[in-house]
Amino acid sequence: MKLVPCPSFGPGVDAAFGDLRRDIEKIAAISSGVDEELDRWRLEISRNPSLSVESFALEISPEERQIEIEASDDLGAIYGIYEFSHQFLGIDPLWFWKEMEPLPLVSFSPESQRIESGLPEFRFRGLFVNDEDLLGRWRPSSGERFQDWPKRESVLSQPSTLLKDNYEARLLGYYTPVVESEAMEMIFEAILRLRGNLVIPASFIDVFNGAEAAVIRDAVQRGLYVSQHHVEPLGVSHFGYETWWSRQGQNPQFSYLSDPDSMRAAWRAYAEEWYRLAGNQVIWQLGLRGRGDRPLWDHDPAAAARAAELFRKAFDDQMEIIRKVDSRETPPVTVTLWLEVSRLIQDGDLRLPSNVIRVFADDDKTLEMKGDFHRTDRGGDLPFGCYVHLAVWGAGPHLVQGVSPDRIVRIANEIVEKGDTAYAIVNAANLREHVVGLGCWFEQLWCTRREAFEKLITGLCPRRSCSLLP
Repeated sequence: MKLVPCPSFGPGVDAAFGDLRRDIEKIAAISSGVDEELDRWRLEISRNPSLSVESFALEISPEERQIEIEASDDLGAIYGIYEFSHQFLGIDPLWFWKEMEPLPLVSFSPESQRIESGLPEFRFRGLFVNDEDLLGRWRPSSGERFQDWPKRESVLSQPSTLLKDNYEARLLGYYTPVVESEAMEMIFEAILRLRGNLVIPASFIDVFNGAEAAVIRDAVQRGLYVSQHHVEPLGVSHFGYETWWSRQGQNPQFSYLSDPDSMRAAWRAYAEEWYRLAGNQVIWQLGLRGRGDRPLWDHDPAAAARAAELFRKAFDDQMEIIRKVDSRETPPVTVTLWLEVSRLIQDGDLRLPSNVIRVFADDDKTLEMKGDFHRTDRGGDLPFGCYVHLAVWGAGPHLVQGVSPDRIVRIANEIVEKGDTAYAIVNAANLREHVVGLGCWFEQLWCTRREAFEKLITGLCPRRSCSLLP
């Protein structure tokens, strides 16, 4: 098959074309005589400004042996390429993570047709690679994080009886390896094949570490938006803060209460570096968590009595930094309504800037949307979104999917009925063990609908596996 690219598209479209070439080669190698049929066809991609953002039209003309994909932007073009691969070559969007190679084709003779993608239900549709302890050790890592953290050696040199109870030691143990770049490429490909457009690529990302910065750069090259974990406002975790200041030859306390100037300096430095790497593809995260994923007052007790005041000031500072660093008229900004932030807002002690996306989180005990999702007044034109998990527990493994497909469909419909479609991020842990839930969620994020469970699960199962249905 002759593939004709369009020079006005970017490197993400080129990467998708490369994946399509690989798909065609696989099919030709296993399908008797089909390679000759494929050679007679031509697939061309072109830009059509009249189409909506991230949408595509795929038209097949058998008489001319012509396949044309039209899109108004890079993401639309990428989705169109992968749609052709899925519908007409039989490549599953999660083929790599399901370990499911395509079946041979009897022939390649598609009928005349036009497929139009329509518009996505949710504006931003992303995957959060979180608690990635298995991904980080599955293959040789691309590097290590926390190596320059000034407290690393003192923490790890503690007696073993203390290490098991040391929160930071556990974080070092879980998150030190940076997931191999080729494995990350397969994650980015899967997101795009599922018509996602966003990734939070790790639990911790320090963009001043070359191996971690490369993860952001590679995601952006693929065409994805990138964002930060809620423990890293503007990209700054407590590890990053202390490491960055150590490189400046200083050791200020990690405390917005006692040293806000040092915190603002770190936020500004990291925001500038994130924007240098990702440009207009960064989605900012506001926040003020403490060490790791814990409340600020866990290590700074005096902050508890002034929580609302500190959050207001911190959010104002962070928004001011974003306005200075980001050249977009209205940069996308999120706040995750997780634990103390949610409580402060529900109690009326904290108000957010009107253009900030308020991201409701599900409950880690039930994996249903929490009470604030149901109680919050959606009056006005405020943007809302959701943060959902496929498996997160207060204790125990993250290796078992916690949400069935029928529940995912129900929860997705509840979110859409509330109008909370500005943003959605799906926490899939190490991804491999959650392929069914991941496929289900991303189907719903593009086009939310109530479907019979049997139809949904059949579409997500590998074709060579036994049926999951009774």
